[in-house]
Amino acid sequence: MPMMHEKMQKMQAQMTEINQTQDPDKRESLLKAHMNSMQDMMKNMNGEKTMMMRQGMNMSDGKMMEMPQDGMMEKRMNMMQMMMEQMMQNQAASEQTRSMREKGHEHTKR
Repeated sequence: MPMMHEKMQKMQAQMTEINQTQDPDKRESLLKAHMNSMQDMMKNMNGEKTMMMRQGMNMSDGKMMEMPQDGMMEKRMNMMQMMMEQMMQNQAASEQTRSMREKGHEHTKR
């Protein structure tokens, strides 16, 4: 999960940059990059889940053993919560960017 943590930090840094940017075109570009980062993270999370299942479920006497419960479920749930927060922040920033564009168009009409 260390790689996942690094990717989460990258997304948080991207969101900070988005929030500090006032140019709607630049914000839109940054939002697209952030969305791509979120999608990559979700792909990695699915791959990690599959890997955990392969490692944790061994065959013994023809029966499947349970996955070890060493806090992995809690870690995964925490990561999912952080991803949901990133998605909500991305949505809010997208709406703010649309609003900025609309205000910019109002000023140019005058």
